[in-house]
Amino acid sequence: MNWRKFLATSLTAALAVSIVAGCGGKKEETPAPSTPTPTAPVEQKKVELEFWGHWSSEQRRPTINKIIETWNTKNPNIQVKYTAVPFDQIITKFQAGVTAGNAPDVAVLDAFTAQQRASKKQNLDLSAQGADAIKGEFFAAPWSAGTYNGKQYSLPFVTDTRMLFYNKAAFKEVGLDPAKAPVSWDDLWAAADKLDKKNGKTLERVGFHPGNDFALWVLNNKTTLWNADMTKPQVNNPVAIETLEWMKKWNDRYTNEAYTAFKATFQGGANDAFITGKVAMRVDVATFAAQIKKYAPNMEYGMVPVPTKDGKQHPATSWAGGFGIEIPANAKNPKEAYAFAKYLATEAAGVWAAEQYDMPGWQKAAQGINDPVFTAMMGNMPNTIFYPRPLAAMDYGTATQKATDDVFAGKATAKAALDEAQKAIEQMVKDNAGK
Repeated sequence: MNWRKFLATSLTAALAVSIVAGCGGKKEETPAPSTPTPTAPVEQKKVELEFWGHWSSEQRRPTINKIIETWNTKNPNIQVKYTAVPFDQIITKFQAGVTAGNAPDVAVLDAFTAQQRASKKQNLDLSAQGADAIKGEFFAAPWSAGTYNGKQYSLPFVTDTRMLFYNKAAFKEVGLDPAKAPVSWDDLWAAADKLDKKNGKTLERVGFHPGNDFALWVLNNKTTLWNADMTKPQVNNPVAIETLEWMKKWNDRYTNEAYTAFKATFQGGANDAFITGKVAMRVDVATFAAQIKKYAPNMEYGMVPVPTKDGKQHPATSWAGGFGIEIPANAKNPKEAYAFAKYLATEAAGVWAAEQYDMPGWQKAAQGINDPVFTAMMGNMPNTIFYPRPLAAMDYGTATQKATDDVFAGKATAKAALDEAQKAIEQMVKDNAGK
């Protein structure tokens, strides 16, 4: 498969005047016009919208409150009420609400699953509301997440992009040039040769580890685990096998037992492995810079595009996630709901980005923030792909994760593990075709 294929619709008015001429020679007099009766002004209907999101923390809630208050002040006839629903419940409750006819008017949901809801006719066709007219204002990757059969069912709210973070102080310590970050897989390996620190079998500092994001590193290696329309799995294709072998090489470098024990010692936050200097290079969401700023404000670090096998950037070098704004298919006030959804995706996204350090899907919002981290994220978006879950097998990741775990643990070769995953996913596709 060519991986690039993947990355791939007057007012007229008429006035009739009849003049009735009297018979005979006498002309009828035209009556004097009567004074019109004053018409009482029609009161505009006030609409109340219910908006669901998962933000309830002390950090997030004030910003979402500000966004809604701004809207309500400017739109007295379309008032919005916010309800915080736990992240692990919001999708299930939204879908149940659509079935029962009591879903919220607008909701912010996981963008990875928007196409699934569209296929089940659970969310509203926003193209019919005018969404296509603003497509060019958004980054292509998050916009594509809400596109199904050529129509838009979700507007991007926030997204992200992965980048390579590297510890400049550690680079200096071992004689590496902190101004020259790795650009290729070989560069990563060579830098790790100098950055690794071991005390016997105990790892004191890890130069780099790709983690277990198998599907994403396959994209970075210029192929995919599915065909172009994401209906047929190809998880055991030669490039995928090569990629998993490359990941195993890194895991073997530290040994599976030692690396697993090493990871278990870190809890995040101030005790994050990179922030504490125990990992010298790692790929993470670009907004990880906010955590560094909070917990290690004096840390010397660099933030560059994710290295590739050949050292050249391409449209799937990095990968994105995020949240989209949806309206239920049976919305009672679709026009008003879309107006609020559009506000959330544009003007409000700028407020959210500035205060919460999240990457907005709306390009103008990011452009309005004078910050080196956002500048770096903006520059990385052309190299970033949003890889949605295939409708044919939404849970296929369980099979590829098992393959990755088995390979890391030495239970199977990359080819054998991925052959097994291929069969399991093909069965998922067959089972789902009958539903």
